[in-house]
Amino acid sequence: MRHLYEEFDKDALFIPYSVWQDRNNDDEEGRIFGVSVALKDPRKNDGHVADMVRKACSFWDLKDPWDVVVSECTYDECLLDLSKISDTSEVESKDFRMLNLEALRWHVTYANGKGAVWERPLIDPLSKEDALSLAQDGSYAASLAAELKRIYDQPSCSQKDHSGLPVHYLIEGTNPTLYEPTLNVLLGALVQTGRIPTRNVFHFDVDDIKNLHRVDSVSSYLDTKLNDAFVEALKGNTLIVQYGPTDDEANYDEFAYATFSKLVDLLNPRLDDIQVVFLVPPHKAGLKTRLARRFTGLLVELSQDPCLDIRATRFKTLMEHLQKRACDEGLEPDEHLEDMLQEDLRNKTIRSVDETFERWRRWKRASVTYPQYLSIAEKALEERKVKQDVSAIRRLDELVGLEEVKQHIKNVVMRIGVNDEIARAGLPPRPFSLHLAFVGSPGTGKTEVARLYGEMLKEAGILSEGRVISVTGSSMSNVKDVFKRARGSVLFVDEAYGMLESPMVSITEFIACMENQRDDTVVVLAGYEHLTERLIRSNPGFRSRLGDVIRFPDYSADELLEIFKLMCDRANLLLPEETLRAARDILSRSGRSDDQGNARYVRKLFEDALGAQQVRLAKAKPQGGFTKKELQTLLPQDIGWKPSRASAKSARQEFNELIGLTGVKKLVSDRLDFAALQKIKRDAGVKAESVPLHLAFKGNPGTGKTEVARLIGRILKEEGVLSVGDFFECGRQDLVGLVVGSTAPKVEDLFRRAKGSVIFIDEAYSLNDGQKGGYGDEAITAIVDQMEKLRDDVVVIFAGYSQDMDDFLKANAGLRSRVSCEVTFPDYTTDELMDILDSMARSHGLHLERKAREKAHDIICRASRGESFGNARFVRTLLESAMVSQGARLCQERRNDAGKTAGDEDASLTKRALTTLISDDFQWSEPEGKKPFGFVND
Repeated sequence: MRHLYEEFDKDALFIPYSVWQDRNNDDEEGRIFGVSVALKDPRKNDGHVADMVRKACSFWDLKDPWDVVVSECTYDECLLDLSKISDTSEVESKDFRMLNLEALRWHVTYANGKGAVWERPLIDPLSKEDALSLAQDGSYAASLAAELKRIYDQPSCSQKDHSGLPVHYLIEGTNPTLYEPTLNVLLGALVQTGRIPTRNVFHFDVDDIKNLHRVDSVSSYLDTKLNDAFVEALKGNTLIVQYGPTDDEANYDEFAYATFSKLVDLLNPRLDDIQVVFLVPPHKAGLKTRLARRFTGLLVELSQDPCLDIRATRFKTLMEHLQKRACDEGLEPDEHLEDMLQEDLRNKTIRSVDETFERWRRWKRASVTYPQYLSIAEKALEERKVKQDVSAIRRLDELVGLEEVKQHIKNVVMRIGVNDEIARAGLPPRPFSLHLAFVGSPGTGKTEVARLYGEMLKEAGILSEGRVISVTGSSMSNVKDVFKRARGSVLFVDEAYGMLESPMVSITEFIACMENQRDDTVVVLAGYEHLTERLIRSNPGFRSRLGDVIRFPDYSADELLEIFKLMCDRANLLLPEETLRAARDILSRSGRSDDQGNARYVRKLFEDALGAQQVRLAKAKPQGGFTKKELQTLLPQDIGWKPSRASAKSARQEFNELIGLTGVKKLVSDRLDFAALQKIKRDAGVKAESVPLHLAFKGNPGTGKTEVARLIGRILKEEGVLSVGDFFECGRQDLVGLVVGSTAPKVEDLFRRAKGSVIFIDEAYSLNDGQKGGYGDEAITAIVDQMEKLRDDVVVIFAGYSQDMDDFLKANAGLRSRVSCEVTFPDYTTDELMDILDSMARSHGLHLERKAREKAHDIICRASRGESFGNARFVRTLLESAMVSQGARLCQERRNDAGKTAGDEDASLTKRALTTLISDDFQWSEPEGKKPFGFVND
């Protein structure tokens, strides 16, 4: 059977489904089949549609059906299941366009499979009495009740006398649980009174149209898809237009706003036939003003009722309100009503005083109706009144360290309290964002503070649940589902920057949810500082919606020890003084990688100590069993501490034995001693301010700057001042990025890897390129910033020629102020260089004969008169050249002894010959231009 369209004067499209079944026989009378009917005029009632179906049967040469059942359905049910439609290609190419349905169909199922427009049938309308009663219980009671009265006061419209829709609606709201009941009651009343002919409701989420960026250009969409045909297809229906969560006056999605503006323009000429409802977020005065200027219809605004806020009203007023409500319902107010109000005011668990009344009313009626339970009910009330948890803000204060973090969180809570005072004074509150970003290394307390933050917001009456719902940025697959799960709580997004790499997460949608659900969901973004900052910079909407970015510093060794002690206290363990000293020593010396540091490292140390203690006890169980004290006590060996073994030579000994450098060793040693003393003071519980050890080494090449820097790292590690003691040598190429904006992250990465170690920046003056705001200047600024942030964890040593280093330090005041000491390395004397030569030779198992020493001394004297003499570097090059000469000499002597056979002893290669450098091995001639042999300028 063919579809019908022309036969009904193009007023309806009839599409027969395939025959479903035979009831009894093969006669046409037994057949049951379906027909999809798309009407241009949706005001035709079921009887009219049944008559049209009978007429269609005559066109299909069918007998008059004995029964026609008409059921209103959605557009999706009627037309989108093309598998049931015969001759679909012809339908799509012709009749869909004729009825303007192709444009609507494209919006409901556009290219990526997810529609920005969806349809739902309205539930059966309520009776007038039920609608008015339900309206009183909703969040929009006052404005909805007033509009229902206006709707029901108007006589019902018949199909013939319909003269257009008088008004359209604007509802403030982002929480469907609040506005959906209001919307259903409102639209039900409009259907019941005949203002709108169908129960079909189309919902257009304009912000969700952003997905079209992937499949269509802005201009193509606006020109070809959002057109008159699309709007014509909506005639007789209700269109809900949702827009605004991402529109913040200055910051908005241009594509979404262009779509919203054009949609309003298309609707304006058709407002008599399409019931329009705008859904916009609250507190968007600018958006409402722009809409009022563009939309030509009369708008009725439905807003949430201002409830009697339990936090913003004085106790006497609240009590009077409760007593009046009790009397109105025939209940006798009692002391329990006042107790419940005081409890709710103290705990701040609810916002509306009506919630207090409902709780009291249920208790009152139950106790009156069932007096046998009165004593149990009163006991429960007393227990609730007595039982008070330690406040979250007190537990925040008890956390180790994090003083600035604590103050940030307290400031938020204090602002909430001041807003309550403002509301009590009858003044408009001053809203501010409660969303935060917590940035810092792992193990610095971000999750624990987020948990306490949620509890504080619950205590303040902001959040209903106050829990922490934790997710990672890369694991979110459905943003709306995540926010739905986190409603009433804190959504803690760890490693939030993972959203940037996840194909499943739409950042625009995430920001929209932050805005839409800000009244009942608080978001905390967490992760490394530089990566979280990258996420925030990726979309301007993040910055405007975050109340603050709070930096969590790494714990000091003292704070880590305090955390360890707290863990032991909670486990009822005893820590003798020697165990405390051992733990302090381990925590100050042990290096920790980024993902194992801070409190995580302490927890691992604690858990390992428990295991080690149990193994120790199991191996030495006494005959009579253990005492309680033995079971509770942790010994130094349980936490992995071992007495330090005297090594062949400590770094401090090696430093003291360096040749020459008397003044350098005194200056550096004094500062190392000071750092060691501060550490001893802290270990003894004496207050000791940490002083950065950043240094500047000035002098010619080869004067020992690099070697001294290496030894400083080892000394600070061995003496517990630095936790790792590694040595990071770098130059300009390791610090300056290749493109604008890449230098600071490069510097931050170096400092993060070098945490607990020494950074040695050779030829540091090369960073001073003389360009304000250039790459070198950006690197210096980033270095100064990191020196301050990691002042207790990283020692930075700048090195280079004396004059160049002076110019370098003068170029940046912040840099000079952070360099605690400038150390000048003098050139070595000839005798010192000879001692260095002897020392280097010994390290290779060699020694110089007398004439060789005399010749080497002469070479060094002559070479040192050159302008670019390399000091110890020259000596190293001279020795290496002599070693090569020795090898060539000995091998030649061996070849010259032709009388030797393969099996004879090689008399020329004696141990003495192999370990002795002779005069002929030392060769050097002054190069042209008076440049020392084998030396490259530092």
